Amino acid sequence: TAGQWNNIILTANLVKDPAKQREYLRYHATQFAQWPEVAQGFCRASFQQLLVFRQGRQLLLVISIPHGESLDELNPKTTENNPRVNDWNRLMQQYQEGLPGTRPGETWVFLQPVAAKSTVPAIK
Repeated sequence: TAGQWNNIILTANLVKDPAKQREYLRYHATQFAQWPEVAQGFCRASFQQLLVFRQGRQLLLVISIPHGESLDELNPKTTENNPRVNDWNRLMQQYQEGLPGTRPGETWVFLQPVAAKSTVPAIK
């Protein structure tokens, strides 16, 4: 259930080059067939789901992790005995860049919740 998972949300930009953007999307379209070790790494780290959304150049990454766990503790498990995940991450770096205002070398930045909790009333 949703209460058993925390969503970690990050954002970055794709590079401005449209050809590189198309390459990035092609890699993701074939990721599970060509890079199954990446998904295996996500499973090893206990990620419930990992979703990437795109609007123009902006990417939004949602990683669902078990409630009470830390991404800092879980993320290293993605690469444990799994060098292909490092290969994938290095490959993806050429297609991604930080948002305006990020520090040099910083690509993905964490988004913080605006409200700690929200309840949506039932629709009748």
